[in-house]
Amino acid sequence: MDEGTNSIAAYVPPLRVLRGHVSRSTAYEIDGHRYGVRVSKIRYWVETATRGPKRQQHRVMAQTTNPHQPGSPWNNPWPKSTYFRWVMLCLDPNGQMEWTGVHDFDVTPEFDARLKLSGVHAQLTDPEREQYEVLADKSRLRRGPWIQFARTVDAVAAHIAATGEDPHTHRGTWDSPDGPVFLGTDHVPVYLASARSRPAH
Repeated sequence: MDEGTNSIAAYVPPLRVLRGHVSRSTAYEIDGHRYGVRVSKIRYWVETATRGPKRQQHRVMAQTTNPHQPGSPWNNPWPKSTYFRWVMLCLDPNGQMEWTGVHDFDVTPEFDARLKLSGVHAQLTDPEREQYEVLADKSRLRRGPWIQFARTVDAVAAHIAATGEDPHTHRGTWDSPDGPVFLGTDHVPVYLASARSRPAH
């Protein structure tokens, strides 16, 4: 990292889990949303389908006010995500909304690591954690990606232990001594944080 800090938060910022925002009336509201050259309010909630093929699945909804109209009325809501089997609303350190969700057989080792490194997993209630782990266990049946993730984190940790520095990556690829290793353009921080979170030996 350019900032010279090795804290996990420098790689994967902590997230605060939000609960109870399941309708427009219970939505989480944020001021200061950019609306063209003006600012408006925006609110988020998790909608659960009650019928059809998506029954009991969840998606994130959003709704903004219109500052160009008298009284800044609320616009029509729209979906901010696809439907998930499991989803959590979260706030980042700057108070901005994020969400994390998975489908069946959709939990990757990188997603699982990010969920834990960001502190989301530790904030889950027992039922929430149990529901997530059921989905994660389905994905772990395909062992290859999980084994490869662990091996790559081992290699990154060994590099850091030997050099004291993060491996240099270009477009998500690390030119390791054993050859190029593709970490993924979006997952490099997860690999670095996972490696640095391991106890020193």
